[in-house]
Amino acid sequence: MKVLVVDDEKGLRRVLSIFFSELGLEVATAGSLKEGIKAIEEEIFHLCILDMRLPDGEGLELLKQIREKRLPTVVIVATAFGSIESAVKAMHLGAWDYLTKPLDMDNLELVVKRALEQASLRFENIELHRRLEEVQKRGEMVCASKAMQKVLEVAYRVAPTELSVLITGESGTGKELIAREIHRKSGRPGELVAINCASIPHELLEAELFGYRKGAFTGASGDRKGLIEEAKDGTLFLDEIGDMPLELQAKMLRFLETGRFKRLGETRERRVKTRIISATNQPIERHMEEGRFREDLYYRIKGIEIHLPPLRERREEIPLLVERFVDEFSRQYNKPKPMVTTEFLAALSRYRFPGNVRELRNIVERAVVLSPEGAPLSPEVLPEEVFKKAVVEADDPVLPLPPGGLDSLLESQERRLIIKALKEAKGVKKRAAELLGISFRSFRYRLKKLDIES
Repeated sequence: MKVLVVDDEKGLRRVLSIFFSELGLEVATAGSLKEGIKAIEEEIFHLCILDMRLPDGEGLELLKQIREKRLPTVVIVATAFGSIESAVKAMHLGAWDYLTKPLDMDNLELVVKRALEQASLRFENIELHRRLEEVQKRGEMVCASKAMQKVLEVAYRVAPTELSVLITGESGTGKELIAREIHRKSGRPGELVAINCASIPHELLEAELFGYRKGAFTGASGDRKGLIEEAKDGTLFLDEIGDMPLELQAKMLRFLETGRFKRLGETRERRVKTRIISATNQPIERHMEEGRFREDLYYRIKGIEIHLPPLRERREEIPLLVERFVDEFSRQYNKPKPMVTTEFLAALSRYRFPGNVRELRNIVERAVVLSPEGAPLSPEVLPEEVFKKAVVEADDPVLPLPPGGLDSLLESQERRLIIKALKEAKGVKKRAAELLGISFRSFRYRLKKLDIES
């Protein structure tokens, strides 16, 4: 991690450089506002310690530029001329904390550690957003897993052809989104028209699909196009086709074979060129065995089958989907976009998601609404079922509970690692601290806490 110290006191810059180096951080310094501005233009820093009064201007000017450039840098203002008014100004411009000089180094270490956690969170969210943008360049869908990339590859290959497509998968996996991707890549001049065969009463479904003539039935007050005509030179998406009544299946089969159909109440046939994409979350093969679905229609709509895996089989997409939905609902509810914590994502990654992507979308919407403005998304805003139905992965080791409790176990492991590092470093404490990847100050604290004599 990188730290920028902007202060006109040369001695303090040197002290802070040593201090941050001992914490294992890369340090850059600037003695003026101009040097500070140049530094943030050339490099991105995780943390900035900023003096309020500089020889060539106010430190607040640098704070403004960090904000305007939307940099993820966490800024801690440190000044010898502290006042409530200047603190309020700094916080309003995005300062993370405000300290007065002379600096208490122990307190500074605590503040810096918390600030670096915040910086780490900001950088993780930026990386998440970058990955999402990269994935979405390939289409509207988030397809980061190998399984979904294969799905998209097949979808793009079949898109420019005349083949009918049957999309299968559990409810909420994104079958309509795949249908829209196929249509988008098909080059067809017409629109994609979608209908859910399960949501419309059977007696009305035929009228919706084929249209009707005035007086064809009670309430038919005028001629009306059906969805097949609306989708002329485009795509008709038949969602939940397994719920289509048998008598209507015969008419749909005839249309698929000839491209001809009749509106209800008409005797003349009409002809349109419409591509059919169907979808189902039901086992149509079982419906055929039970006589509820025509075998000839099944093989007609199944020119090629595309199966969408459930979300629990493509968990690597959860962080990207969360990022997408957080962005969507922050805009919808006119709220500042919250950052997403690793704990929030970890809790979601352990959940089975019986409702798949649709359920994840609803969970994120709830979290965005319930989270206080400016607060990151944390597990506290997740519904209880996320924790009740958490998945224990098959490859997770089954660990026995430590007899002395977790603290006792951690302290024992910490002691063993410190002793091992001291042995490898031949008693040189600074080298042992480096081997453990911690600061010398932190290493000395642990020696004292665990009562270890080198």
